[in-house]
Amino acid sequence: MTEGLNRELHEEIGLEARDFLSDSDYFKTWENDVHISHIYVKQFSEDRLKNMERNALNSVDWGGENLGIMRVPVHHFQHSDRETPFVQFLRHNFVANAKEQLIECLIEAAVFSRSEMRKMWERFKEISS
Repeated sequence: MTEGLNRELHEEIGLEARDFLSDSDYFKTWENDVHISHIYVKQFSEDRLKNMERNALNSVDWGGENLGIMRVPVHHFQHSDRETPFVQFLRHNFVANAKEQLIECLIEAAVFSRSEMRKMWERFKEISS
């Protein structure tokens, strides 16, 4: 499965072979009546991520299947006069069940605790209504 995934990642975001995903990066599969999503998680240095962002602009599928890489703002600060960057990020439109998948991955990967995520979700619902 990772061979096809890496081929697509190379075509769509210009991922270099040294950054390819392996079976050990497999995280979870979500299934519903319409979609099956295989989630992989891999940590990269800031320099590698910047290189990937630059490579995406020159990828084979740039402008068609790919319009770039999006960083999820997971830093944990909050100011009294505004929301955390992550709560604001949740206000974007997501395709299918991508928002729920992202939230579950962030909890399961221990980026946020379930209670932290619950608080941010409640705040997101308040500002979205």
